[in-house]
Amino acid sequence: MKFMIKEGKDWKLNAQEQSKKIWKGKPMTCPIWFDVKVFLKRERDLAGGLKVVADSFQGIVYEDDKQITEMTLHKEFDKENPRLEIKVESL
Repeated sequence: MKFMIKEGKDWKLNAQEQSKKIWKGKPMTCPIWFDVKVFLKRERDLAGGLKVVADSFQGIVYEDDKQITEMTLHKEFDKENPRLEIKVESL
């Protein structure tokens, strides 16, 4: 059974909407590299949120997050403009 707080659900829906606007091709079927830069307002744990990020692009950018064979994670701080910058490339 999966549980997600409302903030997480809202974030995931927004991420899916944004990725549909940007990603114009079919979902990739190959192994992929997932590069995530997280700009936070304050210190936070990233491990749990990373799964939500990867799940958000399933069926849009790639077929399944199991295709992610390499991942790079960068944590930085930007109190004025917290955001995610995500790059997905085929391997």
